[in-house]
Amino acid sequence: MLVIMAGLFPLLARRWTWPYLALSVVAGALGAFAVWQAVTGDPGLWPSPFWRWAGVALNAFGCTASIAGCLAALTSSASKAV
Repeated sequence: MLVIMAGLFPLLARRWTWPYLALSVVAGALGAFAVWQAVTGDPGLWPSPFWRWAGVALNAFGCTASIAGCLAALTSSASKAV
C-alpha cells in the first residue's frame, strides 16, 4: 500500500490537486497515529529506545512533509484559479 501511495504522489501532484490532497491527508494521519502510539504506547513494543525514538523522528518528518505538501498544493491550486 505504501509503495502504491508513493508512486501516486508525483502523478497526482502534477495533474489532480484534490486527490493528491486526500492522499496526503491520509498519509499524514497515519504518520501522526504512529507518533502518538510510539509516545503513549508500551515501551516494550520496541527492541530498544533508539528504535522507538527513531520511528518517532521518521514519522514526525513524514507528518511535516505531508503538511508542507498540502499547503503547497493548496497554494498551487489557488494560483491556478486566478
